[in-house]
Amino acid sequence: MTPEEIGEVAGIFAGDGTLYRTQGSIVMEVRGDSRELEYYEKHVKRLFGIAFGLDLKVIRRYYTNKTGFVLGIRVCGKRTKKFLNDFLGFPIGEKSYIVRVPDIILKD
Repeated sequence: MTPEEIGEVAGIFAGDGTLYRTQGSIVMEVRGDSRELEYYEKHVKRLFGIAFGLDLKVIRRYYTNKTGFVLGIRVCGKRTKKFLNDFLGFPIGEKSYIVRVPDIILKD
């Protein structure tokens, strides 16, 4: 990944992502509004695919109490912790009030 791509992944994750533990794994999700479908399909999916070395799909989640859908990308496993937590320094769990620019980006 280029430094610019790393910075963009970090920015997207900081604004729209979450990293959490389940019983046996670490899960990363990035979610957006249904109006961002083209952006997610053409850009976000590619960037996060490069970051995790995976061929990702954009997932749509429909909610009965709302019109439209929420879309996103979900990745589970060790790769998520290594890249987002170990490399970029994002916490596992709540980040809303403590998120900051990762040190690796400030150095570049």
